[in-house]
Amino acid sequence: METNNIQKLKGFTIRALKCYIKALELGEGVRVSQRAFRYELSADGLTARVIRTADGSEVEGTKRTIEEWAKVGKPARLGLIGLKAKKRDLREQGARVMFDLNVITGEAGLTRDGERISKLPVSGSDELIDAPTTIEGWAELGRSVEKPLFEQLKAAREWGIKDAEKKVWDEMVELGIVREKNDSDDSVQA
Repeated sequence: METNNIQKLKGFTIRALKCYIKALELGEGVRVSQRAFRYELSADGLTARVIRTADGSEVEGTKRTIEEWAKVGKPARLGLIGLKAKKRDLREQGARVMFDLNVITGEAGLTRDGERISKLPVSGSDELIDAPTTIEGWAELGRSVEKPLFEQLKAAREWGIKDAEKKVWDEMVELGIVREKNDSDDSVQA
């Protein structure tokens, strides 16, 4: 059980580090990564940091324990799920939508044609709700997307409905809830 917990901590840590690097790049005005930063896990796997690729110097304030990074990565993961789900919904309506998530400031949101989206449609109705502006807000939305999909996947597997299982699995991969299965491992990788 402890091994599974350490694997989850490392997964959340890596998610946090990737998001932190993206926030640094966006802070420098770079939308498409130029690979100016990279992350590094310590040999013992207990700490991680962000370093500059050019000279190998550590970005100040980034050497943290994996537990500290995981506290950033867990809501970031759920926030990304919420952002991707709403982005997909809005794109289905023909809008050009982009999202941003900044783990340095804690802000997150969607933009349509360069304008911040302040209201979101509620699925299956004409009602509009205020769009979250923080990672925590989007994480709540992400959790409300993730949980039913895991329940649907479980039901499809229990009932042996392969088409439904594949459809739900593909949606979960698209939203970043799980990673694609590889040939050597059939387990769910969240």
